[in-house]
Amino acid sequence: GVTVEPSGTAIEALGLRLEGYKLELTSAQPNFFLAANRLGEDASSAYAMESAQMFLADVDGGVLLLFADGADEDARATALGRLGDMVETAELLGPLNFPSPSFPKSGEPASRPELGVNDPELPLLEAQHRPIDPGRYQVTRLGDTFALDVGEEWWAESNTRGFVELASADSFAPGNNDLAFVAGLDRGLFSISGPNFVGEPDDLTDLPSWLESPPDGLTVSDIQEVDVGGRSATRFDISIADGADCQEAAPCEYWLFSPVETALVIKSGFDVRIWHIEDHEFAPLTIMTSTTGSTWIDEAGALVDTIEFLG
Repeated sequence: GVTVEPSGTAIEALGLRLEGYKLELTSAQPNFFLAANRLGEDASSAYAMESAQMFLADVDGGVLLLFADGADEDARATALGRLGDMVETAELLGPLNFPSPSFPKSGEPASRPELGVNDPELPLLEAQHRPIDPGRYQVTRLGDTFALDVGEEWWAESNTRGFVELASADSFAPGNNDLAFVAGLDRGLFSISGPNFVGEPDDLTDLPSWLESPPDGLTVSDIQEVDVGGRSATRFDISIADGADCQEAAPCEYWLFSPVETALVIKSGFDVRIWHIEDHEFAPLTIMTSTTGSTWIDEAGALVDTIEFLG
């Protein structure tokens, strides 16, 4: 589903020569993620790509990657121009040999829900890394298909089988003013930012028991049984306990994982609301919104209220 070929180009940056490669997604479903360490941090990120110009060089500890990605040819050209402007002034301030963090593995085999279209008259939510036109869409990549209403100034960030993330146009980072949908969360683990995980994973497969006795360091409140799209759901608010300071190496994040290593992150200082739907094909569905603002959770909740399961 993915082709990678030498582009015949190279760039000089950070005292290195980086050789060029062109990546193209040939599958009908955008579902390719490239996981990498972020430069200068003991941290990692996963980047969803459809078409990209990449530049790579061997360094101590791995491979340095610079890339320009875009949804179409014009967008890729613009991104490539900005990358060229950036490398002219970029300067390496530290070593590139920091270790890659180790993610906790699930005992379950990695699998993703099958796609299904339940209403041929309703458009599919297919956008990724771009604005969404307002309207009603069906979401097919999480198990049971459901419809929802998308209003003005929403973006689709990730949109893959098992993980869909929508965000406000003014979101400044993943986990801020967003609404994420994940199928099959099964583990939770504290991190000292980065990620730098501590302790052993918590079992999230029995959510009622977990809510009755959440781990020390988490505050769970306002647990309610609600209706989402005609199905029973548990809704609750959750936050990192007051006083968790990332700068003082205290556990200040709590990561929620699925078997395919998709993660939601609860961060210190953020307000988080979760809806959990146990009765869902493939795996239970978890919906999470996170913000530092005062009104966003209500805005995200208004979108959740428009959900209707079509199966």
